[in-house]
Amino acid sequence: MTPANGLHVRKSVIGAVNPKSGELAALVLKRVNKPVFQASLDLLSKQIENRPIYLVLDNATWHKSKDLGWHNIHPIYLPAYSPDLNPIERLWRVVKDRWFTQWYTDKHKELENRICQALRDMMDKEQEITTLCRSGK
Repeated sequence: MTPANGLHVRKSVIGAVNPKSGELAALVLKRVNKPVFQASLDLLSKQIENRPIYLVLDNATWHKSKDLGWHNIHPIYLPAYSPDLNPIERLWRVVKDRWFTQWYTDKHKELENRICQALRDMMDKEQEITTLCRSGK
């Protein structure tokens, strides 16, 4: 059983993965809303040097805002309640299993450090990311 003290700490992660190459881009944030999501789109567009890409998205409200600047990013919206169709969800499952099963903290900074460590570890494993995100395993 995981210990608990009544406190709840959380962080949000926005991520994008290229299932062909295994490239992973991610931001660890306090929370996500429309301005934060727009900033992540701006950064992603810069990072991929304005190459056209398709970004699979769930139905979060901020994903569907009419006034978002998409740059060279083409959104593809998933049907409701279908996270298994999103390649990055397979990656998040592995990250959670490896880094957060039987792990507990009530400190925001410890959680942020652990998330960043997990993401850096996965960013070094492009072949594994490709296998996970392309195969649906």
